[in-house]
Amino acid sequence: METSRSSGQPQTVQNSEPDILEWSVNVGQEPTDVKFSPDGQLIAVTQIDGKIELWDLRKRLVFEFEGAKEGHFEFSPDGKWVIFANKENQLQVNPITLDGLLERSCDRLKEYFSTNPDKANDLKTCPSSR
Repeated sequence: METSRSSGQPQTVQNSEPDILEWSVNVGQEPTDVKFSPDGQLIAVTQIDGKIELWDLRKRLVFEFEGAKEGHFEFSPDGKWVIFANKENQLQVNPITLDGLLERSCDRLKEYFSTNPDKANDLKTCPSSR
């Protein structure tokens, strides 16, 4: 796998092996690391600004995590968690299963729903956020 670099421009991560399906995607900042998840279904890209992006093999951005110190992180051995030290020198553990991502997203919506209660009924997947 190669990472092209050009200052200030979107980066491309692509596979250069001829027998493997070509895969490329533009990422926003300069990548500092690229890893496959343990099951090989996700590609994680860390960026110089501390963002971690998780992409699936269909080139869809699955999730982003902010604030990784120096862009370093690890997958758990079972591939269900991402762990990193944040810029406040705290360990941050985040789920990357669909249920875990949905729960984390719903938690983030609680504040929005508290200031926009009429919108809570529009989102049926987060019943605990109402």
